[in-house]
Amino acid sequence: KNKHRSELKVSDLNWFSGEEPTKQKLTVKLRHGEHLYKCKILDMTREHAILKLDADDQGIASGQFAVFYDGEICLGSGVII
Repeated sequence: KNKHRSELKVSDLNWFSGEEPTKQKLTVKLRHGEHLYKCKILDMTREHAILKLDADDQGIASGQFAVFYDGEICLGSGVII
């Protein structure tokens, strides 16, 4: 079965500034990988965010972290659910 996907849901969001980003287009690093994906936030509430990556990833799994960046600035993180 092909496990590649480009959409994921993230919870337990922790924004270092204390506020969610105003930009919808950011970059995100998943789990322990080195690759940064361009991503678009499709929907965000206080509890979760739904992301659309610019490419498929086959290793997305619940419990891993997603770390958000605006350029080289780390904005925060969340747990993939």
